[in-house]
Amino acid sequence: MEILPGMATLATVLAVAGCSGDTSRAGVSDDPYESANRSSFASHQILYSNVIRPVVVFYNDAVPEPARDGIHNFLVNIDLPVTFGNDLLQGKIVGGGETLARFTINSTAGIGGFVDVAQKIGIPEHETGFADTMADYGVGEGPYLYVPVIGPSVPRELAGKLVDTAFDPLTYVTYGASIFVSVGRAGATFVDKRARGAATTDEIEKISRDPYATTRTLYQKHLAAEADDSATKPDFDDEPADVRLAVQRSQETVSSGAPSDSQDASGHCSSVAELRASDAAASGYESDMQQIVHDSVYKDCMSWRVVHGGVGTISGQAVALQ
Repeated sequence: MEILPGMATLATVLAVAGCSGDTSRAGVSDDPYESANRSSFASHQILYSNVIRPVVVFYNDAVPEPARDGIHNFLVNIDLPVTFGNDLLQGKIVGGGETLARFTINSTAGIGGFVDVAQKIGIPEHETGFADTMADYGVGEGPYLYVPVIGPSVPRELAGKLVDTAFDPLTYVTYGASIFVSVGRAGATFVDKRARGAATTDEIEKISRDPYATTRTLYQKHLAAEADDSATKPDFDDEPADVRLAVQRSQETVSSGAPSDSQDASGHCSSVAELRASDAAASGYESDMQQIVHDSVYKDCMSWRVVHGGVGTISGQAVALQ
């Protein structure tokens, strides 16, 4: 692997990240390149629908869940040396000790990491990288970016991935065949992550009027979790339960500007959806079902407005509660 060109790229990315100031959370709420990002998102969606999703569906159908879990555990385990190095750089001695213990136990008793024995005996998993290290030292996130295949990111995260690659012992241990190992590992990691987030991606496409804005909101939540040492740090698209909240927030963002016909429609449809959700609550349905009713009525209402040119009203037809 050529490290020097990577370091040149790193310098460029860090320069962009530095423009966001010295706060570790600055930047992601802004989307100064939204037009270009939306174009990249549209390109990615075409690639996802025609290539990535069929591969992911095949993988989930063909590989039993225990085997998929083992592959995931193995991929996490071989990343632990990088996690350990960043634990030390962040001054987290206890976390570094846990990482070292997890790597030792899972690499031996866990059959190379395929079985997470450490978790079973009470040694918790945590993930960190050089992006988190930079955040600890005050490097800002930089502007929100959407990169085809890679997905949502910010310059600090992209720079962190480059440095983590340089930290990774496998980069040097497998030097003679590093390109094959790197490509194979990157491919397996990509499929694993997309397979674990497939349900969330499908949910976004199903219920969101603006999948781009919803994805951005989910990624924003992911970055906030990374900045909170006490929070869990799932991948940005690993939590289907977060999609409804992200949809709601993205809709609120769209509706926050000057009044318009579309925003009038949004306000009307929100009112109708809230009434139907209240009916569900009065009928004794739990909050999850109330939210499903709300989202379904809202989406149907907005579709009505689009079909009828933004005129007329819809009272909110009965929603079957199951």
